[in-house]
This record gives sequence, structure tokens and C-alpha cells, in this order.
Amino acid sequence: MSDVDTAVGSVITLAELKGLGEFVRWQDLDRRVAELTAAGRLPNGYPIVPSRLPGDVIDLCIGERWRQVRFVKMEGARSSGDLRVVYEDSGAEKSTRYDRYDVAPAGHFTEWDGPRPQTAADATLLPEFELAQQGHVIHSQSLQVDEWPYLTFRVESFHPKARWVDREDMWGASYTVHAADPRVRVEGVVPCEPWFNTTIAVSHRWLSPDHPDPDGAQLRELLALADRLGLHDNQALLIDYCSLPQQPRSQEQATWFSEQLPGFQEQFKYVTLVLNTGSADYSTRAWCMFELMLAAMSRAERPTLLNHDQLDLPLRGARELAANYVKEAGWNQDGMMKAFRHGLTNATFAQWAKDPMNVALYNASIDKRRAIIEKFENELAVTDPNDRPLIIDLIEKLTA
Repeated sequence: MSDVDTAVGSVITLAELKGLGEFVRWQDLDRRVAELTAAGRLPNGYPIVPSRLPGDVIDLCIGERWRQVRFVKMEGARSSGDLRVVYEDSGAEKSTRYDRYDVAPAGHFTEWDGPRPQTAADATLLPEFELAQQGHVIHSQSLQVDEWPYLTFRVESFHPKARWVDREDMWGASYTVHAADPRVRVEGVVPCEPWFNTTIAVSHRWLSPDHPDPDGAQLRELLALADRLGLHDNQALLIDYCSLPQQPRSQEQATWFSEQLPGFQEQFKYVTLVLNTGSADYSTRAWCMFELMLAAMSRAERPTLLNHDQLDLPLRGARELAANYVKEAGWNQDGMMKAFRHGLTNATFAQWAKDPMNVALYNASIDKRRAIIEKFENELAVTDPNDRPLIIDLIEKLTA
């Protein structure tokens, strides 16, 4: 999931999609997957991101080596930074702090058998590798031990905000990583980000009112993207048709839909794929543009729209337009955060309001935000008119 603990609907795994061969309506999905599981046509699941697939074995990095262990449960919460993996080791329960780089589906690292390239000695840790000393960056590094596929680096680091750093002020430490870890560069080894430790939200244009992908064209595109990105078969995906109850809904299903929808939509702020198939009119569709707006709100250093460099021209235009919506609909947050960093009181508000520029920017942002809301109310298309108030409500909740 994202770093936010929330209800997001039902995930569907890449393996399930491959086995089903189509996008399946949420109401039919449990039965269809159970049939495939009973027939032995699906792999074991990955319990870190729960799905319909049973499984309790994971790869876990323990003491700088990967081992297969039995997963017990997760403790704590991502949002508070105290999430832990509880596992069984030699009959005893133990736990370790959750790190997305230290846990993987069973066999992902422990059964990895990539050949050692001749250039392995030139391997380097990448800047995003988190050092033991908080805030430190790598000054120099050297490969110390090669026990393929494990590589041990000697690293000297320093804090970039230090005014002056002498050689004796450097902090030295050794780090051992697997050659397939995406935070190390090894020529000839294709690393994959551990997207399997999150969900990927899939944005797509429904190709018919009754079924988003009647001919399977979008599924074929999605599977091709997954292959290009190296996604694991246990990768959890969020696809509206498969992840949320579809019309007609029972009362119980309607209640669950309403509970899950905000969290489902919020996932588009984190890790997203957008399908090109049928996207010619993306910029005119309310749901499509709302999802692109949410994707544009990401503050991650790396693009979290995973296929951002593979979008067709209409989608590139729609993405730019959605980013403008976000910019225009935004409040003057930076200025207001500075003004009220010590709390909002009558005194701090009066001080802020003394500056006519602050008031003008605030009023302009209100006007621009209202104009964006009006686009969704009056211009952008929906298939079901009942969806329009839902979208407006979600815009108010998720883009404020």
C-alpha cells in the first residue's frame, strides 16, 4: 500500500489477471479466483500486501542476508513509522522494522541465480542507498568483498550541511547488499524497484459503459507494461472494475463502496499506471482527469507515474492539463504555512491579513479553485450523472 494506512478497495494481483485473461467484475472476482486456485493455476500469495491468494512465506533480509521465513503478521502502522514484520524463526516469533527494501515475495532474492558479470568489481552503491548515519551522503566507496550475489562496500560519508569536512571527520562503515537490490548498480544486472510492497493504481478510460475492456486491449497493454517494468506476479493492482463493487450494488455493497472509494482514489497520489488504449478523449472525462490530477499531486523525488515516458500524445496533453489544474486549484500554501507555523491565532491571522498581497493571493486561489470545480461540474463528461457529485466531493477531500 501507500505510506497511508487506509481502506482502498480490493486489490487484484498481476498473477490473477494473467490467469483470468480479462478484467473481471468485482462481484464475480472471488468466485473466479477461487476456481483458478482450486485448479492449481495461481501461485502462492505475498502476505505483506494481502490479496485473495493464500501464502505465508516471504523473503526477508536478516543480518544482511536474505532468507525464506514464515510470515506471521504486521505490527504497528506505516503512518506512525513503527511498522514491523513479525516472522517465525526456528519456531520462535521475532520481529524487525519494516523496510520496503528488506522484504520480498518468497524466492525473489533467495532463489535469484543471475550470473556474475565480469564487471562486478565496478559495482557501486547509488545515492539513494540509506546510510546508517542519518542525513549522510557518500563521499567515497570501494567494493570490499565479493561473495556473489552479495557485495560488501566500504563507504566513507559525511553530512552535506557540515561547514568543513576533513578526512578524519569522515564516517566509515561497511554495507552488504544483494546484487539485484535496486540501490546498487551492477552492469548486466537489471534491478527492479520493490513495487510489490505497495499497490499500483491503474487509470484507464472505460471503452464501453458496461465493461471497461470488452476486447481485452487494455489488459494486453497492462501486461506488456508490467513485463517492461519487471513487475512481480504478486504485484497488487487497483483497477476500479475489479477493486470496487459495480452497479447494480446491494445495499451492503453500496455502503462498502462509499467507505472504500476515497482511499481507492487517494492511491493515485502514490504509484500509478495510465493506459493509452482508448485515451484519445482523456482530457474531456471527469474521472480520468481527476485521477491525473491526483497523480500530479505527488511530491516524490522520482516519478510515481511509472509509464510517464510512454504516454501517447493525447495522454501527455491531458497530463499537462491536469498538472495545471492542480497548480491553479492550489492554495497559497507555502506562504500560509510560514505565517502560521507557530499556530493559527487571532494575532497571527491579523498579522498575515495586514499584507494586501497575502489577501489577494488567497482570494485568487479561491477563484481559481472554484473555476476548476466548475469544470468538473459543467464541462467534463461522465457516463453516469450520479458520479458527478461523488467526484466533486472527492476533489474537495483529496485536493485541499
